[in-house]
Amino acid sequence: MVLLIAAALASDYSRDDCGSESTLDDLRDAYRRGEDAFANLDLGGLEGATADAQSSLPCLNEPIPPLDVAAYHRLMGLSAFASQDEETMKGEFHAARKLEPGYAVPAEVAPTGHPMIEAYDRAHIADEGELQVPFPPEGGFVTVGGVQGAPRPSKSPVIVQVYDAEGELRHTAHYAPGESMPEWGPPPLDPGPPMPLIVAASGTALTAGAMYGAAWYFNGQFWSEDTPDSELAGLRAKTNALAYSSLGAAVVSVGLGTVVVLTW
Repeated sequence: MVLLIAAALASDYSRDDCGSESTLDDLRDAYRRGEDAFANLDLGGLEGATADAQSSLPCLNEPIPPLDVAAYHRLMGLSAFASQDEETMKGEFHAARKLEPGYAVPAEVAPTGHPMIEAYDRAHIADEGELQVPFPPEGGFVTVGGVQGAPRPSKSPVIVQVYDAEGELRHTAHYAPGESMPEWGPPPLDPGPPMPLIVAASGTALTAGAMYGAAWYFNGQFWSEDTPDSELAGLRAKTNALAYSSLGAAVVSVGLGTVVVLTW
C-alpha cells in the first residue's frame, strides 16, 4: 500500500510527459523575442513567444531563479496587456514586481508614458489573498517563485517547482490565481500544543495558588485573638504582599493560557 501511494504521488509531479527537456536559455530567448515583438507592435510574434515560454516551462530541466520567474510573469503580463486582459495583466505584473522590485521597463520596449508602463507601475497594489503552504513530497521540497519554502499567495500567479527526496526536479508549473495545487506529499504532522507555554502557564497558576494560600493563612493569623499586637503589622504586610503577588501571577497565568489557545 505504501508503494502504491508513493507511485501515485510521483505520477502527479513527474516530467515524463515532456518529449524533450527545456532550459533557462529557452525561456530567456522567449522573453527577449516577446519584448522585441511588443516594441515592434508584432502581435503574432508576441503570441508566439508567449506560447513558446508556456510550453517550455513545464519541461524545464533546472531550477528557475526569482529573476527569471519575474521575467516570465512580465512576458505573461505583456501578452495580457496586448489582448486587453486587464485582470491577468495586473496579477502577472504584480508577481513580477514582487520578485524584482527594482526593474524598470526599458525605453526600447516601451517609451516613457506608455500605458503599459503605467499599468506596470500600478500593479504593486493587489490583493494576494491567503498564504498557502505547499505540501512537498516526503523528504523533498517545493519552491515558489524560485524561493524554497515560500508560501503561495492564493490570489497571485506563481511558478512552482517540486523536488523529490533525491533533490531531482520533478515538476515545474505556472499556477493562475485561485488555481488549486496538488498535494505532492502528506500534510505536515500536527506539532501538538506548545508545551513550554503550557508548562509556564501551569507553573504560574500553581505559584499564584500557593501565594494565595499563604496570604489566606497570614490573614487568619492577623485576625486571631491569640496573635500579639506586636506581630499585626508584620502579618498585614505579608498578607498584602502575598495577595498582590498572587493576583499578578494569576494575570500572567491567564495571559499565557490565552496565548496557548490562540497559537494551538
